[in-house]
Amino acid sequence: MSRVWWNALDQEPFVKYNKRPRSQALGVFMRIRLSIVWVFLLTALPGLIQAKGWEEIGNEDGVKSFRKDVPGSKIVAFSGETVIKASMERILWVLMSNEHRKKWVHRLKDSRVLERKSKYSAIIYQEFGLPIPISNRDYVYQADVKRSGTGAIVDIRSTTHPKAPKTVGVRAYLRRCQYVLEPRGPGETFIRVEVHTDPKGLLPSWLVNLIQKKWPLNTLSGIRKMTQKTYAQEVALPPEG
Repeated sequence: MSRVWWNALDQEPFVKYNKRPRSQALGVFMRIRLSIVWVFLLTALPGLIQAKGWEEIGNEDGVKSFRKDVPGSKIVAFSGETVIKASMERILWVLMSNEHRKKWVHRLKDSRVLERKSKYSAIIYQEFGLPIPISNRDYVYQADVKRSGTGAIVDIRSTTHPKAPKTVGVRAYLRRCQYVLEPRGPGETFIRVEVHTDPKGLLPSWLVNLIQKKWPLNTLSGIRKMTQKTYAQEVALPPEG
């Protein structure tokens, strides 16, 4: 603190009245400033959370579900989060194992790895069986696993590939899907998933939003059940950087 500030402190009424030394006065000032900062943070935090646009729509089986309007789209984005009693490595195995994917992905009829770019990157084809009279939907997407601090992120987006089979029903478009994994104590992992997908075709947006509303719950519940299987394995986290 400069000499000008020290001299100003000497002239402060509460310092002169209480005859406190400069160091003590400085401590008082710092406590006041910290209090103001804390008040600001506590009042601003709810606004920051609301600014993200996520609205909680359910809390079932330990899974919180959210929705968010997306500018320029009538299809809303959905999100879910929970804590699973399993390591991140085991959850990564569930997310990356194509052999067992149909056991936990809701309505998944077919899943094929079209190209494995690396251990943590692949292009995948999937077909989803839907109830009559709705046509089946299929996707071609790229999935990438990346390190994020002590956790990991799985990014999934639609793409194209020459080995993709002919579309059955309607080729849907996955604008964005992301899984975020973070360690939470011994043997526990926080997982959050966000998805924004357009099934295309003639389905009205209100019906699409209604159908997809349960997707976070179904997905996270399915992952939790798979981690408890006796044959569940582990996949090492990707390297940093």
